[in-house]
Amino acid sequence: MDLDRVYHHCRQCDLIFLDERHLIGKEEEKQRYLQHNNTLANTGYVAMFEAFITHALEPAFSTAQTVLDFGCGPNPVFAHLMKNHGKSVDVYDPFFFPSNETLNRRYDLITLTEVIEHIRYPLEPLRTLCGCLKAAGMLAVMTKFHPGVTDFDAWWYRKDNTHIAFFSEPVIRWLTKELGTALWKTDNSSFFCLQATK
Repeated sequence: MDLDRVYHHCRQCDLIFLDERHLIGKEEEKQRYLQHNNTLANTGYVAMFEAFITHALEPAFSTAQTVLDFGCGPNPVFAHLMKNHGKSVDVYDPFFFPSNETLNRRYDLITLTEVIEHIRYPLEPLRTLCGCLKAAGMLAVMTKFHPGVTDFDAWWYRKDNTHIAFFSEPVIRWLTKELGTALWKTDNSSFFCLQATK
């Protein structure tokens, strides 16, 4: 891949990820997130989350009571919306809400909305989160699926310098087996939901 930054492609699972030499520092990363206009006043942002609930989470969302919004950012908009739906919601974010107490609880639903593409080594955090699911609980992930190696260079989503790991339908199949979960739902484009099998 002839780009300004070097990426690697895993032939086993299809994950595309940024070479470590191009990763930005933690403080720069935090400042980048603080520049986002991710607030309740941003109607497009709110509409994206409402569509995620409707298309990705239902019907499981209706019955879920306890929820963890993982990687919620400085303004937990999605957590606020889920509370409006009557859910009991905890938040976790390594920069803004880093309490590990939340990771010692069990949840019906754990959401990662536009988060997983920022994580340097995603398998272990996902394994930890699956361990936080109740029986038949759901891990729901919103992220853009990469278009394949051939079209990756021109893909707009990879140009954010905090986006460092890129998923696809083969990656999801591999993750499902690796995490011991069942694939509950995906649109093979922008979200996938894994269900605990224990």
